[in-house]
Amino acid sequence: MSFPAHRKNSTGSEYDRRRINWIEGDGLSITLGDDSTDEEVDVTIALTAAGGDLTVGNGVLKSPVCTSSGTFLGISATAYFVYLGQARVAFTPTFVKFHVTTKATGAQTAECGFFSTPAAPNGSGQTLTKLIASGSLDNLTSSAGVFGNASAFATSVAAGTHLWAGLRTAVASAQPTYAGLLGDMALGSILELVSAGALTGSSSFVGSIPTLSASTNFPDLRGLK
Repeated sequence: MSFPAHRKNSTGSEYDRRRINWIEGDGLSITLGDDSTDEEVDVTIALTAAGGDLTVGNGVLKSPVCTSSGTFLGISATAYFVYLGQARVAFTPTFVKFHVTTKATGAQTAECGFFSTPAAPNGSGQTLTKLIASGSLDNLTSSAGVFGNASAFATSVAAGTHLWAGLRTAVASAQPTYAGLLGDMALGSILELVSAGALTGSSSFVGSIPTLSASTNFPDLRGLK
């Protein structure tokens, strides 16, 4: 008995076997069904990734929460975490970016980085695990502008990771004012930790949902691939 040969993209090697093995990948599920009436096998392929899948083709990673025309004054030593989405494929995010509209004053202490959670935003606080963080940021006391970590990160993020950007400042005299995000209706896409230690220190941080607000209440943190 002969079997139909299989190849990819109308070229390459051909394979002739009596059975095809369908393999599920990250973010994909496959369901097989035997249709005895029509003498065929039904194959259903579905995306299973959830919680705002990351599209990294354009290189910009951003929150699904709406941006605001207003600004947000940071609070010293409060860590802010913004959900960027779930990675469909492994990739390496290089920078956390944010827009400072009014510069900080005093001796600079600040960290930023990328973090993960075990689940997508779910209306509750979550523990964020540090993937990579740096205390070497652009100068936040010199002027307004778009800033972030001074040197590119080089830590790969696995497919399926629920990815967050994080930022904490403890500048001596006054914290920066940021371009902001509107509240996410307490759905858990933005989390904070008051009186947090340096992001470069602990390996995990317990994030809580900030107080519900109808105005700007969080810095707009983004990532670059």
